[in-house]
Amino acid sequence: MKKSTFNAFLFALVISMTVYIDGFLAIAHAITKAGQYNPAIAIIVTIAVVAVFLIMRRFPVWLVGVLFLAFILMAILSVRDESDLDKLFRDYIYLILLVTAFEVVKGALRGGIVDLRIFARWLGLLVLLLFPILGVISGIKGYDNRFAGFTLSPPIFANAALLAYLIARNARLGWMWTFIFFIASVACIVLSGTRSPLVTLVLYEMFLFGTGELASRNRGIYYILLALGIAVISLVLFDLYTTITIGHSSSRIFSSEDSDGGSLQTRSAWYLLILNGLRDSFFIGGYGAGAAERLTGFITHFDILRYWYDYSVFYVGIFFFILWKAFRCNVTDRGSHTTPYRIFIFPFVCISTILMSMHNIFQSPGMIVIFAGYLNCSNIRKGR
Repeated sequence: MKKSTFNAFLFALVISMTVYIDGFLAIAHAITKAGQYNPAIAIIVTIAVVAVFLIMRRFPVWLVGVLFLAFILMAILSVRDESDLDKLFRDYIYLILLVTAFEVVKGALRGGIVDLRIFARWLGLLVLLLFPILGVISGIKGYDNRFAGFTLSPPIFANAALLAYLIARNARLGWMWTFIFFIASVACIVLSGTRSPLVTLVLYEMFLFGTGELASRNRGIYYILLALGIAVISLVLFDLYTTITIGHSSSRIFSSEDSDGGSLQTRSAWYLLILNGLRDSFFIGGYGAGAAERLTGFITHFDILRYWYDYSVFYVGIFFFILWKAFRCNVTDRGSHTTPYRIFIFPFVCISTILMSMHNIFQSPGMIVIFAGYLNCSNIRKGR
């Protein structure tokens, strides 16, 4: 076995286990609530990733400058009596984890330490197949009794499935693996009862088709995906018919009713409350760490909106600047992608980031690491 092949398997295994850390803790009866130990796990994972980052001796100047600027801004805005400094520390740790994890994954893939295709294949097998099966065997259930794979949070499970699929999709594994992972990711997301990852997945496939990128990505599979698309539309129409005839949706995917986990209706009320608060500051924000959670009385389920309210629109600008810099690291040869794809892929990354942030993925250490992998693969050139 080649060293890069083994490294790819090991890399995928570590990331998968980090994503599904709650499953291991639940089996050990150490936790009963999703994300219960996230702060402690975040510190441990961040220290480990930073250590690997320093060993690789890759230290971009922009990274230090942006992280310093972000800390100064967050600290200044949180120097008020009501600010929660624990949440300031939490959010800054997660920001460090995002940028250093991106650099570690980039160094591994670009340096030939890890083979991209083998990494993507193993990541898909572990995240989309092995660990969900372990979740079924172990009987782990998420809140609202929804299927959460090998974790306790259905949205985290669904977004992990989405990211694993997008990484595999961009690695161009061939039609068979693409088809297997497509089926597995859709099944995981639907079973979790989570909406936005399914929307993101469909948007990406439409994006590939609309930009002409499809020609280089196993066009034959789309005859199969077209049939699946027709089946999905049929299910949607059936659900609408059920809603009209019996008065409520037959699936949480389409439901707007309240639930313990916070429904579309509930969260919309939270978002409106935060936006009304932002309007009072001319949409600049910056009320200090933990302000959005104090305002709503709950975790907001929308990280980007929370960043805006807590740390101002300038922090949101810094966050998306980091995404832009990460994206620019993947600038490809002009012939690697179609022109429309090159133009619109970064806006798509931004849209998908916003949709994923509606499930607190930037408060989950494992999700941040796999998201860093997605950023590395979002615009990678064909031959890698």
